Amino acid sequence: MLAFVIAIHREAERIIAHYRLNKDMRPHPFAIYRNESVCLIESGVGKLSAASASTYLLTLLDESREDILLINFGCCAASSTEFPIGHLSVAAKISDDDSHRDYYSDIARTLTAHISLSELVCVSTPFRGAVTSSDSICSENIMIYDMESSGFCHAASKFLQTHQYLCIKVVTDYGLSSNLDLGILDRALQISFPKFIALIEQLALCPYVSEVPAESALLPMLTEIADKLKLTHQMQRTLKLEVRKALLEKRSAQNVLSRHLHAAIVNPLERRVILNAIIDELRSEKPI
Repeated sequence: MLAFVIAIHREAERIIAHYRLNKDMRPHPFAIYRNESVCLIESGVGKLSAASASTYLLTLLDESREDILLINFGCCAASSTEFPIGHLSVAAKISDDDSHRDYYSDIARTLTAHISLSELVCVSTPFRGAVTSSDSICSENIMIYDMESSGFCHAASKFLQTHQYLCIKVVTDYGLSSNLDLGILDRALQISFPKFIALIEQLALCPYVSEVPAESALLPMLTEIADKLKLTHQMQRTLKLEVRKALLEKRSAQNVLSRHLHAAIVNPLERRVILNAIIDELRSEKPI
């Protein structure tokens, strides 16, 4: 199942037309369009709206969750005019400007060189000016800004694996000083749409198998720690995701895990304390 979470109808209408989606006329808190293999929900603007709509859609699609590819598509601002109006970019890293929480896409790194990878910053109000980042993970150092992506990622990460959701954005401005011109928005969407559809078709034809270099080698250590700490299924999933993030940021997860191989617990409180300590060390470990 291909599913889209999109803020406003203007951003969604070309996708609705391309896939010949019909509006679901049953009562829903969000507008939903679908056919047998594609579903689209219009979330409204903002992180909370995106998180709510993503959660609602994934709950509706519960039976086929393992087969879902969830896409957040929409407009964004760029920090530099080097990237023209209509420039299409895929977010390899999504950072929440308020919580400073980061999300990563495994699938973004498998795409062809014809699509630029970006660091996407999710803000609570329209982007007003450039902010530079000294630790961007993208070689092109493209900085783009939106208002939905971190809410979308937060919700998606509760239901899906990191290779099942992706943010794709199109540049429409460089920092709003007033309301966005709808003519410019429409032109940007029109320019980017053929490339966007080609990308979606590429993703559909080449299902991604989630794998991060060196991750499989750490599975025995993760299993041993999970057994000794008696971690719940959710705790194991949390730890595995933190290990994956560390590997994506080129941090030595193996060093951290090896320091905790002999950890033991007496009560559930100690389990949580040790797990939090491992996560803190994974996040603070210096890149190799």
